[in-house]
This record gives sequence, structure tokens and C-alpha cells, in this order.
Amino acid sequence: MTDSESSRLLQIFPNEENKAIVMSGALNGVRFSLDYLPKFTRILWFIKNGSEFQIPATLSELSHMVHHEYNEAITEIVPFLCDELTKWPEELQLLAAETLVEVADQTVPKKVLKLMCNTAFKVVWKNRTIQTFEAWGELLVLMLPNVEWKTDGHVKKIESMLTEYSASKQEVCRKFAARILGPFFPCISSSETQVHLLNQALALIDDVDVDVRGMMAESLGHICANFDIAQIEKEVWPKLEAMFTDPDARFQAASLRVFARIVDAKYFGYPSNRVFTEAIPSIFREVCDYALKAAAKDQRIVDDDTYLLLEIISEVFGQLLHGASLILHDTEVKTHVLHTFVTMASCNGPIVRRHCSLNVPGVAKILGAQCSMSMAKVVRNLSEDTDPETRWNLAAGIHESCRALRSDECIDFLYKAVENLLHDENPLVRINAMKNLSNLIAVLTKEKEHVALERLASVFNDLSSLAKTNWRTQELLTYQLEYSVHLVPPDIVKCHILPLLLAMGEESTQAVRKSIMSAVAECLLYIPIMEERKDVMETFIMKWAYGGVYWRRIAFIDCACAAWGKFSFDLFQSLFVPTLYHLANDDVANIRHRVANMLPRLGPFLRDTEDFKQVADDFRCDPDDEVVRAVEDLSIKIEEQTEIVFLCRREYVYRKKDENRRESQAIQEQIECPIPEKRASVVCSLNAVTLPSSSKNEIMSSVHVGRRIVKNMSSCSDTESPPSAPNSERQTMLRRILSLGRRTQPSSGSTGRGGSSARSVGFKAFRQLLSSITVGFNRN
Repeated sequence: MTDSESSRLLQIFPNEENKAIVMSGALNGVRFSLDYLPKFTRILWFIKNGSEFQIPATLSELSHMVHHEYNEAITEIVPFLCDELTKWPEELQLLAAETLVEVADQTVPKKVLKLMCNTAFKVVWKNRTIQTFEAWGELLVLMLPNVEWKTDGHVKKIESMLTEYSASKQEVCRKFAARILGPFFPCISSSETQVHLLNQALALIDDVDVDVRGMMAESLGHICANFDIAQIEKEVWPKLEAMFTDPDARFQAASLRVFARIVDAKYFGYPSNRVFTEAIPSIFREVCDYALKAAAKDQRIVDDDTYLLLEIISEVFGQLLHGASLILHDTEVKTHVLHTFVTMASCNGPIVRRHCSLNVPGVAKILGAQCSMSMAKVVRNLSEDTDPETRWNLAAGIHESCRALRSDECIDFLYKAVENLLHDENPLVRINAMKNLSNLIAVLTKEKEHVALERLASVFNDLSSLAKTNWRTQELLTYQLEYSVHLVPPDIVKCHILPLLLAMGEESTQAVRKSIMSAVAECLLYIPIMEERKDVMETFIMKWAYGGVYWRRIAFIDCACAAWGKFSFDLFQSLFVPTLYHLANDDVANIRHRVANMLPRLGPFLRDTEDFKQVADDFRCDPDDEVVRAVEDLSIKIEEQTEIVFLCRREYVYRKKDENRRESQAIQEQIECPIPEKRASVVCSLNAVTLPSSSKNEIMSSVHVGRRIVKNMSSCSDTESPPSAPNSERQTMLRRILSLGRRTQPSSGSTGRGGSSARSVGFKAFRQLLSSITVGFNRN
């Protein structure tokens, strides 16, 4: 690196790290390669000084950084790139546009987004070529709807540029203006400017060039979504109807997409408007008639225009059906709509079936129970489709499809579809189905319990093959099973989910195995019969805690750590503590170290027991230094944990009493209601419940008990009564809890109590402890 290059580098990158690198080389007369600079600095250097051969490679590296080193790439490099690329030749600017499109697909800060838009407009103003308009126009379409302009200065500049381009004699300029007018429309707050740009858009709709008209037709959806429905009906709707009846199929397809955008944006606000009571229903009838005839043909031999229209109809079918839902009161119309959708979903056009699979949940919900049987058959057939993308789309919404169609007559078809998707040969389809497995199980378990047992057993048997796939699938399956354990009957948990998790634990990575052990702890918690839970736990301990492979014993400790945040202490002590004491004498130091790290949590409850004292003494004399350091100042850590336990227990009692007081007051207000009709309705609703008389007496007695609770709490001392509003004592207590969680640890070299600050329990550990105490109280 020469001295002039060093000085330029200092001007570009004034941070201290790079300054030190450059100055050390400059002062010592060393000329070193740019490869020695950090990657971040090197990319900035090549953006500033790179040749036409170096810059493309740098932009490729930046595209990689966008996905893997997001913060630096977005906040530092992209603004620098926007400042520099306006000086580049057009070929390099086109490459930069491709890179920035990848950036726009991410979550970009508003300041950077605005800078990218300004840069794009500078480039298209400078280079008015079709390649520039195509590349940078795509970027502007992605960014403009999300940009917030604080001043009207930028908006007026863009408006004047679009006005000039709209009136230009060059086709490429008018086409660019037509493409940008729609995305730019949400950025405008002035009604006068909106009307002015709308007039330009309507003029471009009638342009002599078919490409300009087509681009404006695509862009018109953005304008209608951000315009008043009355003005749409008055000024835009005649143009849309003309597009819908245009002999060119491209304009008909564009008009259908605009209709769908209008329904999405305006239906809920103006359902009684003429657009939704007359215009959209009339158009939807024509669409159904056309689609029914076109879908019945062999799609391999139809002309391109027919297939294009059928493809767009299947894409927007759900939205148009929603906008025309008023006509579904007619049974014949509903049958015709159903027949149209079933015909499209079963045609031999793969793109049409893909769109239909996306529309299944919405169409099923709108058509209702009368058409559920036919729609359930559609779901089953699409789950067996030969096109993997069709199955992938169906799997993304299979839980919503089951929710809309679940009934006794449809359940067989739905279960078959679920089994097909979970057992699909394509891994992407399986993953899409598993992403909503917990929601799916919640829907399927609403049927009769004996039916659910039989059906869910077959579903979980099918999942056993997924346990042997890649680690990402295993992790996703583990999370979904953990979230759905409380929804599943206990027999399914014990006989299917738990064995499935343990089988996965034997063939997975350490990170996945840790999440599996958390799910295992959740399964143990939801086995209600103590004898069965004890038998399952004994088998688990024998195979994992006493297993010959050390990673099994580590996994058992991971399960114990997860159970600490889920179980009550009594349950945790009976299931895990004796085995943890046994593992304290393990030959592997890593296992002893993990057990030693759990002692501060157990200390508040077990520090007076002989076993706990013996284990702590053994750890103090352990040959491994890490184990010894883990139990340093153990008494101090236990005291901190004890204080947190006391404060959390006290806060829990306050909350519980407060909840009981509010519930009792609500019941008392209902029973002692001065309005006879309302009081009678409360008593009648209680008497209408089909319960034994003893149960009703218990309910009524609980009302009187609630009254006594309120009375007793009012007579309690201030330290015991739950405050109706946050008082100073309670606020002080909560501050003490948080202060304990925020204490900093002393250095590892400090020993003893004197002169050392209190060790931190860690905010994560504090939250886990608070959760375990609260959950434990609830479940005990």
C-alpha cells in the first residue's frame, strides 16, 4: 500500500482500528497488501477505489454479508455504497442494483431505505436506458411503499420527475412512470397531489403503447388500495371495466388482480358500497363461468391466453369470492362456485392447482358447512398431488383448512391429508406441515377422545420416520411436540410422543438433544398418574442417567435443568435429586461440573440435608479446577437464591390473593345484582348445568367462601393483604428482585467473603427461577 493510498484510506475510514493499522504501516515504511485489512474495511476500500474488475467481486461479497453479517452490511456498507455508486459507469450500477434488491428483501432501517430510494432516483434520472429502468425500477417497487418522507421536498421532486416521464415521447420513460406511480402513491399525503397523479395514471391507461398500458394496469392496484372508495367508483371503475372487457387477455388478467386488491383494502370498510353489492358479484359470476369451462379442458392444448386467465383466476379466486360473498345466500350460486373451484383444483394445470391449494382455507371458510365434504375431498386429493409445490402450498395452511372443515363426516379425509403431508417424500413439504403441528393437533383433538386417541396414534407413528432425518427437521419437530403436549391425551404422550423424542435424542446433535430433553420434561409433567410417571422415570433414569455413554448422562442433566423451570420442587426432588447426587460422583469431570452448577438452585431447599452437604464437600475437593470454582462462595449464592425464592413466593401470594379477591367480587356482584332479570339469568345458568346436586352445592358454597376470603383479606395486616394498587412496599420488593438479578460477578480470582461483591445469579437464571416457583405453586 502506497503513502497516497494510506492517506485516502484514513480519509474514508476514520475509525481508530483502521487508523492504527494504516499508520503503523505508514510510519514504518511497510507496504502491505489490502488482504491484511478486516473484511469490512476491505469492502469499503474496493467500493471507493476498486477497478471495474474488483467491484463486481466486492458486490458479490456484500450480497453474502447481507444474509450473514446483517448489521454491518446494512448500517455501514450500504449507505457508503449509495454515495459512491452514482459515480460508477452504467454497467456497475446495474450490478449494484441487483445487490440492493437483496438488501431490500431484508428489514432495512427507515433512514437507509430512504437513502436507497434517493440513490435510485438519481441513477434513473442520469441514465435513461431500458436496462436502468428495469433494474432500478424493481428496487423502487420494493422500497417505495415502506418509505416515510418527513418533508414534502423529496415528494415534489419525485412528482415532477414522474410528471415529466409520463409526458415523455420515449416509451421507456412512460413505462417507468407507469411502474412507479402505484408504489409511490402511498407516500403522498396531499389530496391534490393524489388527484394529479391519478389523472396521470388514467392517461397512461389509455396510452398508445401496449407495454405502457399493461404496466399501468399492474400498478393501478396500489393506487386503488390507497384511494377513497367513492372516487374509485366514480373515476377508476369505468377504466377497470374497460380493461376487464378488453380483447387482450393480459389486460383482463391485470384487471382481476386490481379487483382483488380493492377487495383486500376496502371490503371491511365499505361492504355495502355498490362496488361490493353489484359490481364485484357480477364480475365474479362471469369469472366462474369462464373458469369452469376453461378448467374442464386439457390444459396442455389450450392457447396461452386461456391458460393465463385461468391461472390468474385461480390466484385471486379467494379474494373475489370474499368480495362477492353476498350472492352466496343463493344455494345454486354456492353450488356453482364450489363446482368451479373443485374443477380448477383437479385440472391438469400445475400452476392452477398451486394457486387453488393456497386458497383452500379461505374458500372453505366462506362456503361453510354445506360444502365441507367436497372441500375435504379437495384437501385430500391435493395432498396426493404429483406437483411438490402444490403440496408445499397446501401444507402451509393445512391447520387452517382443518379448522374450517373439521366435522365428523370430513375427519377421515383431513387425517389422511395430514398423514400424507407429514410423510411426504419432499422434505420441504414435511417441514411446512410440521411448522404448524401444534396448531394442527389443537384442532384435531377437539373431536371425541376415543376417536382422537386412535387417529393421533397413527399420526405420531408416521412421525417416527421424520425423527431420522436432518437435525433441522428434528429440532422443528421437537419444538412443535413440546408445544402440543398439553393438548394430547396422556396415553398418547406416554406411548407415542415420549418414545419418539427419546429415539430422536439417540440420533441427534448436542444442540437438538438439549431441546429434546426440554420436551421430555414437558411430557413427564403431563403424565397425571403418579405410578405411571414413576415407571416411565425409572426407565428413563436407567437408560440415560446410568447409561454407559457420557452424552446420555449429560442429556439427563439437561432434562433436569429444563424440569427445574417446569416442575414444583417436591416433584423435582422425588424424580431428579437422588440421581443428580449419584451423578455428582461421575468419572467425567464435565458431568460433575454440570451438577455443581445446579447446587445454588437446590440450596434454598436442601442445604440442611446431609446428602447436599456431602456433595458440596466432595466438590470442594474435586481434582478438576472448574468443578472447584463452581462451588466457590456456595453459601453466598445460596443466600441470594433464598432471598429471591422468598421474594418471589411473597409476590406470588400477593397475586393469588388479588386474583381471588377480584373473582369473588365478580361472583358477588352477579349474585347480589339489583336487576332481577340479570340475577335470575345467573341462577338459571347455574341450574341449567348438568351436574349432580352435590356439585352444584359446592359451586354455591364456593361463592360464600369467596365472600369470606374478601372479608378476611380486608381484616389482614398490611404485610399480608394484597394491595389494590401498587404500594411502596411491593415496589420495593420488586426492585430488590430485579437488583439481585442485575448484580455483577466478582473476578474469578476473588476468594472468600471479604472484599468480594455478591455473585450474580444471572438474569436468565433469575427468570427461570421465578418461572419455576410460580409454575410449581400453581401445580402443587
